[in-house]
Amino acid sequence: MPTGQPWWGLKKVNRLEEVGKLLVVFSSGLALLVLAAIMLWSPKDAHASASCTTNRAPSGVYTLTLCLANPPNNALLTNAATVSASVTVPGTTPSAPHVVFYLATPPLRQYIFNDGFESGSFSAWTTHSSGFIVQSSTVNSGVYAAQGNTSNGNTYAEKNLPSTYTDGYSRIYFYLASNTTNVALLKYRISSGSLIGGLYVSSAGKLGLRSDAGNVTLTSATTVTTGLWHSLELHATINGASGSSEVWLDGVRVNDLSVTINLGTNAIGRLMVGELQTARTYNVYFDDTVFDTQRVGP
Repeated sequence: MPTGQPWWGLKKVNRLEEVGKLLVVFSSGLALLVLAAIMLWSPKDAHASASCTTNRAPSGVYTLTLCLANPPNNALLTNAATVSASVTVPGTTPSAPHVVFYLATPPLRQYIFNDGFESGSFSAWTTHSSGFIVQSSTVNSGVYAAQGNTSNGNTYAEKNLPSTYTDGYSRIYFYLASNTTNVALLKYRISSGSLIGGLYVSSAGKLGLRSDAGNVTLTSATTVTTGLWHSLELHATINGASGSSEVWLDGVRVNDLSVTINLGTNAIGRLMVGELQTARTYNVYFDDTVFDTQRVGP
């Protein structure tokens, strides 16, 4: 069952008393939540009431407790404290009470920073270079994405984060159309502007990790496929020589870039997507940038 898509289950009961608790079991990795959009109807007893509650067990078992009823005029009832959902009442009134339940992903998580350029501009960012543009021809989601297409490098956008962080996760989507030189994708900087480090694609198409603070460069055996959108996530822990990195490409951990590495001692204060250096040639698109203090995922 794909997350984010509605899934319908129709359970027919002969008497109201027959339905008490409905257990819906999914893998905890799917993180599906019963959103409690409840529709109850019957050709009679149309004056009753309805309510429901949802509780999540740590095991990932979701319990939906149904207090069955038959609302007047085949009305749709929702648990307003949980979600408001739109459900179409079937055209034929059933001969016995029914219940329809709606499953979807949990409410949108609130990130420290999250932008997909859907303003059609860099309004969510603190600054950007003149060669970095927002366009609509190639996007990962929505209508807009950013693009750096140059033989002179220096195409980027930068965000001053609301605080400083010694432990941070950033996730971007990128589409590498071409590159004949190294091209940076994602960087962390301290509040005053000095580079901490980040991820890049080498001229040979390999994913790499650069620690500017520790003057260390690592090149992965992982090749980045051109002409496709990829999710890329970097987890950086700032702790001097005991610092560490974790990298995921398309949700798969890149082990040879997930290492103990010196990322300096100054906390993350700025997030940058794109290439800061000049004299570099590439064409790359960016979309759906997130920063948080927990794993983001694809």
